[in-house]
Amino acid sequence: MADFTFDTACALMGRTAWIELNWPDVPEPTFTCVHIVGVVMAMEGVYDAPHFLTFQYNGSQMFPEELFWSDIRSLYPVRTNCDYPREFKEQ
Repeated sequence: MADFTFDTACALMGRTAWIELNWPDVPEPTFTCVHIVGVVMAMEGVYDAPHFLTFQYNGSQMFPEELFWSDIRSLYPVRTNCDYPREFKEQ
């Protein structure tokens, strides 16, 4: 599970990233390329699941999807497209 600070999560807004997802009921990890357009932080007693709001890299959806941090195994921001991932290091 990925765990981001508020500053780190906000620094990813507007970025494109390769994300490795890991779900308990799927034996192999899944990779996806997304544009991160928003951040929803956990708030005790209100909403317990922090997540990013994302659009698929080649998608055509009208509204962003939720990408929960609990499903993220690794995240690699890319510079211009989803061909060259580089590891993200929290500063």
